[in-house]
This record gives sequence, structure tokens and C-alpha cells, in this order.
Amino acid sequence: MAVLAAGVSTTVEALQYVLDLGRVASVDDVLVNTVGAVLAALCSRRWWLYYR
Repeated sequence: MAVLAAGVSTTVEALQYVLDLGRVASVDDVLVNTVGAVLAALCSRRWWLYYR
């Protein structure tokens, strides 16, 4: 989950930088997004196991 979240977040930040959308690309955003995705995955693990 962490690798997937980091990959998606890095892609979004790279696109912001390359396309010059007027937004600032930041490594901090990648880290915070990754940690948030991992925490959300851990919190929802109970439902994953239920539907499995």
C-alpha cells in the first residue's frame, strides 16, 4: 500500500511540476500523502478482512 501510494503521489507531484499548473511540487506532499494512505489502509483493514 505504501509503495502504491508513494508512486501515485509522486506521479501527481511530477505532473504538477512538468505541466506548470501554478502549484508547487513538494516532497513533503508525497510523504504526507503516503503516510495518510497507509493510516487509512490500517484503519480500514477490518473491512478488508470482512469482505475477503
